[in-house]
Amino acid sequence: WFVVADHVVGVGWPCIYIVGFAIDDPALSTTFADWARSGNGAYVNVADSVALESALLDISQTQFRVV
Repeated sequence: WFVVADHVVGVGWPCIYIVGFAIDDPALSTTFADWARSGNGAYVNVADSVALESALLDISQTQFRVV
């Protein structure tokens, strides 16, 4: 899951949030974390559908416009 926002209130542009679902490759997780950090966003890796729902709800609380 990738969410790229063109503007996040109080952060600026660009902003990249990445939610990984059961990513078991540490190198890939590191890459996703680097991308999100350089995009002023965040990366989270979740293991199940409950955690996925929670992560997506948390991200959706951020005020942004998806492009």
